Amino acid sequence: MTLVKPSAEALNTSCWKQAVRLAFDGAAYAYDAHAAIQRETLPTLVHCWQGLSGFPQPTTWMDMGTGTGEAAFAFSQYAFSNKVLQPSANPTLASPPVLYLNDCSGEMLTLAQQKLEKHPLGVSIHPVLGDSETLVFPQALLDGISAHWVLQWIPDWQAALDHWWQHTHCLAFTVPLNDSFKEWGGACSTVGVASTLNSCHYPSLKSLTEWCHRQGAGQLIIKNEVLTQHFASGHDFLRSLKAIGAHTPFPKATSSSLRPVLKATSGGFSVTTHVAWVVMARAPIGSTESRSV
Repeated sequence: MTLVKPSAEALNTSCWKQAVRLAFDGAAYAYDAHAAIQRETLPTLVHCWQGLSGFPQPTTWMDMGTGTGEAAFAFSQYAFSNKVLQPSANPTLASPPVLYLNDCSGEMLTLAQQKLEKHPLGVSIHPVLGDSETLVFPQALLDGISAHWVLQWIPDWQAALDHWWQHTHCLAFTVPLNDSFKEWGGACSTVGVASTLNSCHYPSLKSLTEWCHRQGAGQLIIKNEVLTQHFASGHDFLRSLKAIGAHTPFPKATSSSLRPVLKATSGGFSVTTHVAWVVMARAPIGSTESRSV
């Protein structure tokens, strides 16, 4: 089954999405060693999903922007374990559960597939190379979609969530909010340099919560927390972003224009990230409830 229908924009070699893809291709083999906050926040997303009431064992799941497959592996360990969840609604199902791995980076996708195949979980793995905004889903709803640290890469995050939510019974995602990395923006502003980060375009907690409540989910869990990371300098902070592919060309920033910012942050630099975790499921799969943590 072909799930990907690339857009003309995604095929344009000058498109910013191509820059994102190339950045992640280059960072693929170093990603796991440097993605500290992504690794730290993953157990919370899985824990929130485990908080759903009465969710049956999935038979189809897609991990959006899977990267090296850490989130897909974490969900698979729990989601496809007969010992943990309720038996499938169709216990006589002949085919194994299907796990789709989606990413725009071919290098990331290769590593993710290799990681999942090293730890057989009785699932059929289907790599899906392409832009998560242009996926063509199967007609039947997927049992679950996860997207761990993906949404911040999508300009119209509400449109992306609308698209994903209409094709799944359960949606679980982690996203940084718009007041993240404010220390870097402040450091840039102090020396009269435009910030090289676009966190102002991330969802706010208010807008994200409002979107969630409009969907009429049978169950909704929202959690948010502010996390602090400490770096030896602002330069180290930028290097940490580059090491995980979280950088794209910024036309107004050059090495010389950033020099005053790096000098001002050379004596140590701390940055806060406001993280939100959301898990929502359609009714009826249990008692109707929603809560924020």
